[in-house]
Amino acid sequence: MKNKIILIILFIAVSCNNKEEKVNNRESKINKSELLGNDIRLFQDTPVWNLAKAVEDENLTLIKEEINLKKTNPNYKEPKFGSTLLMLGIKNNKYKSVNLLLYLGADPNLGDSYAGETAMICASKSSDINYLKLLLKYKGNPNSRENVQTKNGDQARKTALTSAISYYDSTSLEKVKLLIDAGADLNYYNEGHTDLPLGLSLTLDKMDVALYLIQRGANYNLPMSKDSKGRNIYILKALRQCVFDLESTEFQQKKQIIQYLKNKGLNYFEEPIPEKTLKKIKKKYPDNWMQYINKY
Repeated sequence: MKNKIILIILFIAVSCNNKEEKVNNRESKINKSELLGNDIRLFQDTPVWNLAKAVEDENLTLIKEEINLKKTNPNYKEPKFGSTLLMLGIKNNKYKSVNLLLYLGADPNLGDSYAGETAMICASKSSDINYLKLLLKYKGNPNSRENVQTKNGDQARKTALTSAISYYDSTSLEKVKLLIDAGADLNYYNEGHTDLPLGLSLTLDKMDVALYLIQRGANYNLPMSKDSKGRNIYILKALRQCVFDLESTEFQQKKQIIQYLKNKGLNYFEEPIPEKTLKKIKKKYPDNWMQYINKY
C-alpha cells in the first residue's frame, strides 16, 4: 500500500512538472518560420495570444472571458499561414474549445492564406467525426474548397469531400455521408487539380465509399484519374486496378459496383487487365493468379 501511494505521488509530481515545462516552452520566444501549421505558438505576440493559450488548455472560463468581456476576435488569423484558432483547435484535438469557439462566433468557413484551407476541411480530415458533425451544425459549408494558389499555375485542390476520403481513416464513409446529406457536390472536380470523389475513392481502395457514391448518383462516366502519360482513366479500368482478396469485404463491394455498372451497359469483364495490374496479381498470387484473374 505504501509503495502504491509513493507511485501515485511520483506520477502527480511528474505530471505537474510536464505541465509546467509545457507552459514555459510555450512562453519562450521562437522563430515562427520554424513552426508547423498546428503549433499554437504561431499566435505569440498577437492580440489573441491569451485566447490561444486558453484554447490549447481548454480553459472554457478564460475563453469566454477573452471573447465576451475583452472582445478578443475569435476569427483572428495568425500571420504565417493565416490559420484561425478554430482550425488549430481541430488539428490539436481540443473539442471543448472548438465547441465553445463556434458558439461564441468562430467562422467555420474562413480560409487560411496558405492554401485557402478552412476549418471545414480540417474537420473533414480529422479521424474524429464529431468535429465535422459540430461544424455542420454551425453552418459549415459542405462544399468548402481550397482557393489560394500555392504556386504559379496551381489551382484549388482539396475540398471538404475529398479531404474526408482517406486510405487510413475508418470513418471516411461516415464523413462522406454527412457531407453529401448536407449538400456536398459529389461530382465536383477540377481536372489535374481536384480529384473526382469517386475516382479518389477507387484510387485509395475505399470500395465502401465508391459504392455509396455510385448509389447516391455519382457520375461514373467522368474520368476517374490519369495515368503516368496524362491519359484519362475511366471507371472500368480504375476498377481493374483494384486488387483484393476474393474473401474480403472490399471485393464483395467491388462486385456490387461491377453489377451496377453492368445494369447500365458497362461490362467490367470486357475491360483488359492493365499490364501493371497483372504483374501485381502475379506477385501477390504466384500459385493461382490465372484462377484469380477470372474472378477478380
